[in-house]
Amino acid sequence: MLSTLKAQGWLRGVSGARRAMSVSNIFDRSAKLRQRERAAAQPDSTVFDYLKDEVGYRLADRCFDIKRRFRHVVDLGCGRGHVAQHISADNVDKLTMCELSPTLLAQAKAPEVIIILLIKMF
Repeated sequence: MLSTLKAQGWLRGVSGARRAMSVSNIFDRSAKLRQRERAAAQPDSTVFDYLKDEVGYRLADRCFDIKRRFRHVVDLGCGRGHVAQHISADNVDKLTMCELSPTLLAQAKAPEVIIILLIKMF
């Protein structure tokens, strides 16, 4: 069946598409860094933080439903710490906040009672 589809021309672009995908850069980290830095530098960048804070609160609340203690939690792409600010020392021993943008990482709100490692990802 595969050879029939190939012979009829249906699969002609598949191998070429695979070759193109392996060569192209799908996720440009430097472009993403520039985008996040520009967003962090805007004077009204915190206007919609209340929405992200709400999402962070709900995610942290769901984590509290898991009845165990976490020794190490990683907040990957933490932004301004929308999830981290709702993490409690009752459930987490150590929190690692990772962010591509150093400006966003510097603006991050984090709980004071947890050991925190701030990591620049780039």
